Amino acid sequence: MVDQAELFRIADEILADGRNPTVRALQTELSKGGSFSDVGPMFKGWSLSRGFRPRPTKDDVPPAMLDSLSKVAAQIWSHGRDQGRNFKLNEHDELVEKFDAVKMAYVAAMARVKALEERLGIAGNETESDGEETNAVPGRRGAAIAFWEGLLRKVADRMGSQHLKPDIAYLLLKPEDHREAEEWSKNRTWSAAVLGDKMEGRAKKGKLFEQVGEGLYKVLAKDVEATLDEPAPVEGPNRSPEQPEKSPAISQAVTTVESAVSPLSGSEKESTRRPKPRRPSHPRSPAVRRSGHWPDARPTIPTTTRTPLRGPSSP
Repeated sequence: MVDQAELFRIADEILADGRNPTVRALQTELSKGGSFSDVGPMFKGWSLSRGFRPRPTKDDVPPAMLDSLSKVAAQIWSHGRDQGRNFKLNEHDELVEKFDAVKMAYVAAMARVKALEERLGIAGNETESDGEETNAVPGRRGAAIAFWEGLLRKVADRMGSQHLKPDIAYLLLKPEDHREAEEWSKNRTWSAAVLGDKMEGRAKKGKLFEQVGEGLYKVLAKDVEATLDEPAPVEGPNRSPEQPEKSPAISQAVTTVESAVSPLSGSEKESTRRPKPRRPSHPRSPAVRRSGHWPDARPTIPTTTRTPLRGPSSP
């Protein structure tokens, strides 16, 4: 016969130890053992009095239900595994996209850095070339100014007129600025007509030589061209004895300039006045009919060969 008080005490101890009280466990712990029919009703009474609901175990589950639960658990595990794999794949794809975006940004940044380095190198080369050009400008300006100063000294010396002083010649021939002087010294393609127009325009603007006709400037320009055609060095306002004599073209230009520029008195005007050429006889006059020759009354005009002006080679 099973003692109910002993069964309740053993059931409380098993529960206090954290174990699951069962009929089999109670049968093992009871001193006198007991059959299932005896222990079962007492254990049910203890469960009701303690509010205990036993946890089912594998042994308590029927085999058919156990197979069904195993299949359900396998499906749940497979579904969870697939979800986890998809989540990892999505996360991997997002990380790959972020990496590609960062890589593209890095490549673009490196391209910009390379372009900036190239621009910096070009700017440095341009700065160096600009510095060299700036350093070379004073030399070119000095060469151009020296060239025109020498030209003016040659013109003033070869003209030989007290009215064509170096300062007047400088006003007529000087470039507007250093840029024009540099262009003139580089091109070296002047002509008497170009210089004559330049001198005439400046003379009119500065009211120089108003008492002389406009032809004076053409003569002066031709003399400048002849002066450049014979680049003999001139050391001062007066020609040195070692310099060669003037060419016929220059002598004629000087004579024309002196006669046009020098102030003449009344008696000198009469004595130096050029005689008027005689008017040719009429073809029907007796002298022409007797001689049978047509007189040529046209004045002889000396011709000079125009040569391009040459300046100093640009440095």
